[in-house]
Order: sequence, then structure tokens, then C-alpha cells
Amino acid sequence: MHFLLTDDPESRSYPGVLLAGRFRAFYTGTWNDETRTMTWNGTYAEGSNFVGVHRFIDPDHAEASGTIRDLAGRVINEVSWKQQRRREN
Repeated sequence: MHFLLTDDPESRSYPGVLLAGRFRAFYTGTWNDETRTMTWNGTYAEGSNFVGVHRFIDPDHAEASGTIRDLAGRVINEVSWKQQRRREN
């Protein structure tokens, strides 16, 4: 899987491309400084779409979730997770 992400200072967004086997998608992320949240919206080549959020709680913790919907709007995949920074010993 390959994910290419860059920033667009004019639109204040983060466009990206995901390549994973037969799956290809275009994504755009927008950052909300007040809530420390990146919101992702994307469209796969066959037309399904993705919406996700990644919230940075503090320097050591984050939580994220995402939903993929088919062309009819039915949920085909949902995922969520929590992250914690691993401390070096």
C-alpha cells in the first residue's frame, strides 16, 4: 500500500492519493486547530467514498475512525482505533 500526501497552502488542505492493489483513491484532509482534528474525505476509483477523523488528544494519545460507503450510501467498512505513543526504555 502506498499513500502520498502533501499540503496545499492556498486551500489550506492536504490532498493525497492511496494506491493499494486494485484500490485507488483521492483524499483531502482538512485540519481544525481548535479541536486538533484532521478530517479526511475521499473517493475511490469505482465511486465509493470515505470519511474519517483523526483527533490528537495530547502529545501521547490520538483516536481515529473512518467509514467507507458504496455508491448507494450503504456502509461497507467501518474502522476505529486508539493510539498511544510507545516510550523508549
